[in-house]
Amino acid sequence: MKSSSGANRAFATAFTLLVAAASLLLVWMNTLGNPRSLNWNQWAFYEWLINYQTGFVRRGLSGEILFRFFYGREIEAINHLAFFLGAAYIFFSAGQALQIKSSAKDTLLYVLAPTGFFSIAVSNEHFYRKETLFYCAILGIAAAFRAWNGTPRKRIAWSICISIGFLSLIFPLIHEAYIFYCTLIFSAILYKIFAHYIGKEKAGRIVAAYVIFNALIFLVLTRFKGDVFQGEAIWRSLSPAARAFSPTGDVAGGISAIGWSTIQGVTLPIRTLLSGTGVYYIFPLALAYTIVAFIKSGMEGKRFFDVFCSPNFLGNFLLVFATFVPLFVLGWDWGRWSLGIFIVFSTMAFSGLLVDLDFTASSKYSFMHLLRPREAIFILIITISFFTRMPECCLAGSGNSLQDNKLKSFILEKWRSLSGHSRP
Repeated sequence: MKSSSGANRAFATAFTLLVAAASLLLVWMNTLGNPRSLNWNQWAFYEWLINYQTGFVRRGLSGEILFRFFYGREIEAINHLAFFLGAAYIFFSAGQALQIKSSAKDTLLYVLAPTGFFSIAVSNEHFYRKETLFYCAILGIAAAFRAWNGTPRKRIAWSICISIGFLSLIFPLIHEAYIFYCTLIFSAILYKIFAHYIGKEKAGRIVAAYVIFNALIFLVLTRFKGDVFQGEAIWRSLSPAARAFSPTGDVAGGISAIGWSTIQGVTLPIRTLLSGTGVYYIFPLALAYTIVAFIKSGMEGKRFFDVFCSPNFLGNFLLVFATFVPLFVLGWDWGRWSLGIFIVFSTMAFSGLLVDLDFTASSKYSFMHLLRPREAIFILIITISFFTRMPECCLAGSGNSLQDNKLKSFILEKWRSLSGHSRP
């Protein structure tokens, strides 16, 4: 039995490393394979180039660094950045997959999840976005926390706390959405560490101060969203080489969104809902929840439905979802927010960071205790039904697929080449 378990573990490890290598090759082909071309999302490319040349503006730190050190070579610099971000994300994700030692099935499920690193590499999406910095930070710090949790050492604890503090100062200047991605999981980590050394009461105060600090930074940054004239001035500050990737030659990508009002931001998600396509994202979110529940049940040796139907497990998922609600309201990149929910929730579940929710105490303060289960389910179903549409056919989306991606073309090309040489 032990021999069979060891063989399965070896297979899962080899498979994870093979998929990670294939994913890394795909990321390389779309970035450093031709570093002077843009083979990914143009909107994301220009968002990296927002700078401070016309004064302080949110999301401008990365662009200011690129302006000062890589003027005229922005595309090469950002392709290198995108590759190393993608590589780091694959490395940390593969590491998290390999620490799931309950069974080979659990590891394979995490690797091949539609929100996993292989899917991201195949679709040629997500890995070049600014939030990939947040993903790498979450996965890396969670790995350090697991090491500390196994053998508590002050050196590791200090490293984690200092890293969280430093990133909480720097990352919001790159993208203010940091608060929605990282505050919850980093608060859980800080609470666990400080509670171990100084007690739960003082730990709670420190975490509350940390949350308030992040909220204040976010509120300050929202005051510096810029305006249309600032966006045009930033565009003019870019080198001709950087502006060349605009399809029209005018202000493009993330820079074109500078100065958008809140109403403009909310309009796009509303259109997504009214079109009926927004309901599609219920499926990947439900699948992400199911995958994490399946793996968690294996890790804890419990029955799947005991975890899947656990109020505390569901409550933590809803808690993570709630932290992303402002992003769903203000931006229609719902696939990005769904990926973020999967990464935060799965990392919390696999690292012993799920919050112990006291529903007995909290239910008195929520409207849900006024509803019977059937009434609550009715409200949920009728809301979803109202916004659901069923197209006759031909749903379209962005990104590549298993059928259409560079790795498949590369393999087929090499195979034809070898077949041609082998003929007499």
